[in-house]
Amino acid sequence: MNPWTKDMLAEGLRNAARRDQSKAAAELLIEHGDWLEALLDEERPQSANHVRRFAQWGMATDEEKFYAHLEWAEMARHLQTAGHTYSDTQVKVFMVAASLREGVPVNLMEITEGLDAEHARMIVEAIAHAAWPITRTVMAELDVQAPVT
Repeated sequence: MNPWTKDMLAEGLRNAARRDQSKAAAELLIEHGDWLEALLDEERPQSANHVRRFAQWGMATDEEKFYAHLEWAEMARHLQTAGHTYSDTQVKVFMVAASLREGVPVNLMEITEGLDAEHARMIVEAIAHAAWPITRTVMAELDVQAPVT
């Protein structure tokens, strides 16, 4: 039996994220929730269509923190093939997360086609989370350049 829980995996993904983009990718998967369940699923065999083979997790003993590592680009390539059993929405959410984390190319027209409002909100918030430092810097520069009236 797997001793890891969804909360432990979420903490591990957060602890492994270093940049704002990778933090946004982790939070997108965490908020979506289905991916945490899929990565922890022990009921399904370690078959070619199972994503668990793209994940490793453990505890850094020197820091006593959980860490979770995903092979984001490899998992994205796997999900772009017909040999998986995940929903279209699950794949779209993961692809955006992988794009934020590893630069995996996505077609936004395909991603948004048929996406419900809740998943669209998650994706938009993840992109905003990733861009926030840039947005904050640009807005500060615009404030400095604005003429005083």
